[in-house]
Amino acid sequence: MNNQSFSEEKRKMKSKAPLVSICMPIFNEEKYLEQALESLLAQNFKDFELIISDNASTDRTPEICKLYLEKDNRIKYYRNERNIYALANFIKIMQYVKTPYFMFAGGHDLWSDNYIRSCLEIMEKDLSVVIATPRTVWIDENNKELDIKDSFIDTRGCGNVSRLILSLKENHHAIYGVIRSDALKKISWPRPQYIGTFLVMLGGLSLVGAFAHVLEATWYRRKAREDETTDQRLERYQRTLLPSGKYAKAKLSHWRIPYEYLIVIRRSPIPFKEKIALIVTVIPAVFVQYGYNMFGDIRRLFGKRSQ
Repeated sequence: MNNQSFSEEKRKMKSKAPLVSICMPIFNEEKYLEQALESLLAQNFKDFELIISDNASTDRTPEICKLYLEKDNRIKYYRNERNIYALANFIKIMQYVKTPYFMFAGGHDLWSDNYIRSCLEIMEKDLSVVIATPRTVWIDENNKELDIKDSFIDTRGCGNVSRLILSLKENHHAIYGVIRSDALKKISWPRPQYIGTFLVMLGGLSLVGAFAHVLEATWYRRKAREDETTDQRLERYQRTLLPSGKYAKAKLSHWRIPYEYLIVIRRSPIPFKEKIALIVTVIPAVFVQYGYNMFGDIRRLFGKRSQ
């Protein structure tokens, strides 16, 4: 981002509020948290705040956070009195966002030092872009890069139907990109908690604007559970994302996703005819995309596990 197109110093003179909020909802992240914080604080774009929402961690996470809180005044630390589970913690942290842009950050991942700046360069230049996402490189517990190939989403130049289909079928790493805050207001998000909340959020944002893939920067995503099966992953999501009471009500949680996509389409700022076209095209695609998970819900409901 050059000095002629955008000046952090000039903007700071006009307002004390930062341009970007980095939202880090965490629970028991002592193993990698210091690495994650160092990576974010080393960004070559400095005009941000780092908001940490600690979900009642029981390890050294609070101690580490308080140490960094004393080091850098851009950090804000909040701690829940009890564990409200991951999904609620993600949604809660967003209530603290008052900036034009925000991004989520895991307490175990790493980022290239140009991550935020490279995203903002595209978003400041092209106001139709609502999410900018750098490339993803998977790493192991020792920060060694893994040979895992990932797809990406870039919907610039695409129509509404194509944008929504792409957001549905490609991976969902865009949720960890830099997001334009006012775009969320146009889709009345967040909705109540359910499995797939953030997947549907991406669908809604795809109808507000374009997703941009940023080649110049990198998100280093940590892979901590290499031997986990699909069913084991889904069960872990339901154990950690939702409280036990809501988990009981969420036995068919993936069946709610098509319903939520209908709500997103109905509330989107697009012509009525396009909404009808999206319903006819996208809803069947949702069943195709999540069919395995939906029938997995049925298997688990009746106490059957796939081998």
